[in-house]
Amino acid sequence: MKKTKSKILIIFAIVVLLLSSLFMTACWQSYTGSYPELYTVAINSMLWIYGYSFGTDLPMDPEIEVLEKDNYGRVLFRYTERNVGKIAFSSLVIMQQSKDNYVYFYEDINFLSKEIKLYSKDIPKFLEEEIEQFKIANDWNTEIRLEKCVKKEITQKKAEVPIEEEKLESIYSELPLQDVIGFCYLFTYDDYNRFILFAFVSSRQSFEEVATLVFLFQPDLTYSVYEPSDLLNYQEEFAQFKAEHGWNQPLYSGNN
Repeated sequence: MKKTKSKILIIFAIVVLLLSSLFMTACWQSYTGSYPELYTVAINSMLWIYGYSFGTDLPMDPEIEVLEKDNYGRVLFRYTERNVGKIAFSSLVIMQQSKDNYVYFYEDINFLSKEIKLYSKDIPKFLEEEIEQFKIANDWNTEIRLEKCVKKEITQKKAEVPIEEEKLESIYSELPLQDVIGFCYLFTYDDYNRFILFAFVSSRQSFEEVATLVFLFQPDLTYSVYEPSDLLNYQEEFAQFKAEHGWNQPLYSGNN
């Protein structure tokens, strides 16, 4: 009896967490802080980002803290979302430039992430060696090279998932998983109307999470999917996955 009661309480807690996430998404209006350009870089750089934090029972701005600027205008900043979802982390991020309502950054190598405990006020520390190598990879204190950058229009909110719910349900049914439901979010677009979604996939019966997946869609809505082996340090395999499926490359007849 005790085991059954405990299981029911666990399932109830998971359902409340999932419903809370949906409620927050519906209520969240937009980022209102002082750094919309840095916010734009963050939400277009890292998977598992919702675009907001959660506190005092309401969605709120994520924490963005400018840490350093170099002699050419690059910005090193910290981005943290609190009390949202099952993957909690804080990241160091580098923006190369902000100009004419656009931001520029190096795709896949412009962030470092470390896990934080849900509801914890502590911020993870990065080693000086980690930060120095991170800066070198992002050409810190050298001439700006926009040809190496991804360009995104500055925004104050993540865009909505551009697929109808019925299409998403059919996609989940095609997965090699039994009777699952997904909670899906838009990551970003490329220059040729491909887009990437990330999804937290759970059992429809128990609501236990069974997979954390990344979908890359072509403009005709054909898609490829993979599951990162590491939810915080996935940059290299993510870059390879995108390259294998034509990310940010011109559309060819054999690539649609």
